[in-house]
Amino acid sequence: LQRRLRAAAPDSQLAAETSLRCISVTPGFALTNIAAGKIPTPVLPLVWLLARSPHTAAHVIKMACVDPNVPGGSYLSNCGVKASEGADGCSNQREVWRALWELLEKCGEDARYP
Repeated sequence: LQRRLRAAAPDSQLAAETSLRCISVTPGFALTNIAAGKIPTPVLPLVWLLARSPHTAAHVIKMACVDPNVPGGSYLSNCGVKASEGADGCSNQREVWRALWELLEKCGEDARYP
């Protein structure tokens, strides 16, 4: 998306003049009420040990929103910029990006989502 923003109006320098940035964020494994009642009781101590609190998990989201030093097109995890990989490196393959974008456009046009 950041690349598309830059390409949207290169003559007007829209991308250079706007504060709009496209950033991917993962809060990691957070213990929220989404999984309430779904975690088996014997496993709960391990989950409490490994999971982040919702407050801690929100830090990376806040970072994406307020830190002006985070460049557009970044992938944030644990309050840091990380390399994006995906399965078999797919997040760095332009052909996969194009195929995904075309699928999203088709789903939007057809109002159907696989």
